[in-house]
Amino acid sequence: HQILWDGRDNNGQQAPDGKYYFQFSSPDGPIDSNAYALMKGDWSSETIAPKPSVTDSEGNSYEIDFTNNLVNKYNIGNNLLFLISNEQVGVGSFNPIALDLDINDNLFIVDYNLSKIFKLNPDGYYLNEFPYPSEIQWADKGITFNQPTAVSMDNNGDVFVANQDGTENLKLAVGRGVIDISNITAEIRVPYENSLVYAYVPIIGTASARNFEKYTVEYGYGENPTQWTTLITSYTQVFDDYKPVPGTFTIYGNLATWRVTNQPYPPYSSSLPMGTYTIKLTVYDRDGNYKEDRVHVEVGRNVFWNGGTITSTDGLVTLNIPYGAVADDVDLFLIKPVDADDAPPINDPELTLIGKVYEIMPAGYQFTKPVTLRMYYTDA
Repeated sequence: HQILWDGRDNNGQQAPDGKYYFQFSSPDGPIDSNAYALMKGDWSSETIAPKPSVTDSEGNSYEIDFTNNLVNKYNIGNNLLFLISNEQVGVGSFNPIALDLDINDNLFIVDYNLSKIFKLNPDGYYLNEFPYPSEIQWADKGITFNQPTAVSMDNNGDVFVANQDGTENLKLAVGRGVIDISNITAEIRVPYENSLVYAYVPIIGTASARNFEKYTVEYGYGENPTQWTTLITSYTQVFDDYKPVPGTFTIYGNLATWRVTNQPYPPYSSSLPMGTYTIKLTVYDRDGNYKEDRVHVEVGRNVFWNGGTITSTDGLVTLNIPYGAVADDVDLFLIKPVDADDAPPINDPELTLIGKVYEIMPAGYQFTKPVTLRMYYTDA
């Protein structure tokens, strides 16, 4: 569910600017929510012991594989159902040291090295993490960990954390979050800054205001465009819920869809030129005030499993990719010149930069076969 607050109190009066807490509750018992907030108090009397294994309400067990930094889930017959690695929680390294389950069989995993706690549903899907990512609007930024060692739940679904190597106990209230009441909110969350994009690009974020009038989404070529093309003008507020619960199909926060091309396959008819673009969101209120948010993206081109050629934005560099060289059925690429100041330094004193510097995106891509890079130049 998505719940909206109009910023007014029970008497219909506009609440003053500031931060407010919301709290979900249910007369039928504990609730399941991705919103948590830090509760002030002395929780030193709570016993929070690290658990390397836990068992859910159906008799399935979770066990930490400390050797391989995995969490394995087994059924009641001790058959492996699935494993949880760094990929499932979206991090580069993973060091699980303690587990616990809430009343809904959601799994909480303590990562000591990252100073994080990850929450996953019974199917192993990532739900959220503490501390929250900075882009979550309702997140309590007061939740911070340093070397957490254990986690436990009470009967209400609240979370207790042994922090600071077990010398400090913290309590997080389930169903509680923060609302920041400001006059205008303009925020683009997706696509991310410097993303490589193509085809149909969803633009997700929040456009709201107390006396909301409208919002516009535009794009322009370059990092500081002088000309803009309007994608949408809408008179309806949009609120981003950051991430849908797995198993549901509704994604709130779709501000607009940018059709980079009408034909995402060769010969790329009606496609925008490759290169850097700026997406701009502007939110207006009825008093004439407005607020902007901008994000820069890189428009590339698809190359399919049967190969293709990518040409740089200035036409002087080509990358010929043969049949079977891309790692997947299709991948996205871009070649563009960059300023010498933005390029990696030349540490060899016998080398001198005499031409342009080019960047090939995505960085670190590994082809499965040799490819051919051609650079054209003059003898000037």
